[in-house]
Amino acid sequence: MRCFIALKLPDFVSKTVYDFTEQLCCQLNIKHRMIPKVNYHITLKFLGLIEIDKIKEIETRLDTISKTVDPIGLSLGKLLFFPSRAGGSIVVKINGGLSTVYTMNGKMAELGYAENKRFAPHLTICKLKGKIVPLLQNKEFKNVRFSADSFSLFESKLTPDGSIYTELKNFKWRKM
Repeated sequence: MRCFIALKLPDFVSKTVYDFTEQLCCQLNIKHRMIPKVNYHITLKFLGLIEIDKIKEIETRLDTISKTVDPIGLSLGKLLFFPSRAGGSIVVKINGGLSTVYTMNGKMAELGYAENKRFAPHLTICKLKGKIVPLLQNKEFKNVRFSADSFSLFESKLTPDGSIYTELKNFKWRKM
C-alpha cells in the first residue's frame, strides 16, 4: 500500500485556499484540475509503497513521536510550481513546523524509509496542463495562520481521476 504522514487542515484554511486557487486559475486562464478540498493536507513524510505487515510498526513509532512533539503553529506562504512531464502542480509553501518534519524524517529513517533533508512542507492545490511558472511568481497568502494538534497516517490510491486518500490512524500531539 502507498502511504504518507500528513497534517489535516482546518476547514477555514481549506476554504480560503480553495477559493483563492479557483479565482487565480480563472483569472490567469490556466488549464488546470483543482484538488478537492477534502484532499488538502500537508505532507510531513512520504513513505511510498509499504507492506501491510509494516503498518503496526509504523503506527507504534508514530505514537511514540506524538508523545514528544507539541502542537505547532503554521502559516501559508508563497505559491510554488513543481514541474512534471504532464505540466506540474501549484503548491503553497508552509511556514513553521520544520523541526517536526525533521523529527518525523529521522524517526522514519530508523525504520528504513529514506530521509529527505531537502523536503519542505507544502500543500498541493492544483494540477496544471502546461508549464506556467512566470504567472505564479510573487503570489502568496498573507496572514493565514493556524495550528495543528495532530497528524495522521494516510493510504493513497492513485486513480485516473486523482488520488483517493484514506486516513488509517490519527495521532494527537502532547499538550503543553
